[in-house]
Amino acid sequence: MVNVIAVDFDGVIHEYERWKGDAHFDDPIIGAKEHMEKLKDDGWHVIVYTCRSNVQNVKEFLEEHKIPYDAINENKFQPPDLNPNKMFADIYLDDRCVRFDGSWSTAYTKIKSIYPDHDDDTKIL
Repeated sequence: MVNVIAVDFDGVIHEYERWKGDAHFDDPIIGAKEHMEKLKDDGWHVIVYTCRSNVQNVKEFLEEHKIPYDAINENKFQPPDLNPNKMFADIYLDDRCVRFDGSWSTAYTKIKSIYPDHDDDTKIL
């Protein structure tokens, strides 16, 4: 059985302060290349996932910086009976996640600690 890891692109593979357009990329995050290599060496099927619409730009960035991966936004090991709109992975590595540990109270507290002023509707991205 293959272990699949989905690694977010913005903020995990390359530095990302805020959205500046589909063709804008910051520098790779220190250690991204080396640790993606380690994941591959350990036998992980590495999927880069992104909301960016131009996957070709992402592919060129990864290749330019020699960052290894197996696919972008697709999992060839996706079980056929799963919704294709959510990519299956054993692990998701993302800079904007809150891990759910079974307690909505804890999750809500974590969310509020990250975005304490979220009720301010003037804040966008």
